[in-house]
Amino acid sequence: MTFPVGAEGRATAVLIVACDAPLHPEMHRFGGSAAMLLRLLLRDMRRLQTASRMVRDSITRLIFSQRIDSALELAAEMGLATPPSRPHIVCVRGVSAWDPDDLLDLLEAAVPPDARQLLAYIDDDELWLLLNRVQFQAMAPELVALVDRHPALRVLLTEQVPANKLSHRWQHWMNDIRKAPAGTVVDRSHYQGETPSDWVHKLQRDGSPQVVEAVVEYLRCRGRWEAAAESLELHRNTLRYRVSSAEKMLGLDLTDATTSSRLWLALRSEGLAD
Repeated sequence: MTFPVGAEGRATAVLIVACDAPLHPEMHRFGGSAAMLLRLLLRDMRRLQTASRMVRDSITRLIFSQRIDSALELAAEMGLATPPSRPHIVCVRGVSAWDPDDLLDLLEAAVPPDARQLLAYIDDDELWLLLNRVQFQAMAPELVALVDRHPALRVLLTEQVPANKLSHRWQHWMNDIRKAPAGTVVDRSHYQGETPSDWVHKLQRDGSPQVVEAVVEYLRCRGRWEAAAESLELHRNTLRYRVSSAEKMLGLDLTDATTSSRLWLALRSEGLAD
């Protein structure tokens, strides 16, 4: 005897009951009851999974909106793993025709069992994920295969970025994924940005002379806000605003020693610093 088992109108398994002939009505009732109990169990598990995903959706949105402390507090309160401080970002575009749970089930199956609490949210036609290194390395091949199987999709893979600096790169990522043709994987996982010389040219092209001056003095003073502000005869908050504007413009984190050193050398080679 076979009994379909499922939840929310979908058959996800089959219960098989074997018995000697002739078939007894009691065995049929037993199989039906067992299938019903399994359906109820699957339904409850699905509801718990949905609730967990709603919480992780909220945590992901908080991180993208730069409310990092609130995201960490919510994760701790709900007993979830601490969000990665330097996540890889993944965007899958073209998901409006997908059931969100089906898509997340598929992606979660690609990562190790102890890493399946994906931080993700779906907004209109895009799925955005925050992945730690283990999740990203496991999922990247599945994402490439997913595009091969469903050529209407497109996928963006990014480098690791400090969670508190996501806003510096987010607009660039959105432009990348939305300009990409269907059926492509835009791999930025080893992206290092433009060359330092390109950074300087972009700073000069898109930034005001005051912003360029602020960046030069900030780097000259090796990130010491008070010294740089005093040298420029600016309020410290004004200096912070101008340097922050440059970071957003360039998609850089100037508190990173390697990045700031490369930019400083480029500014010197272009004759903007000495």
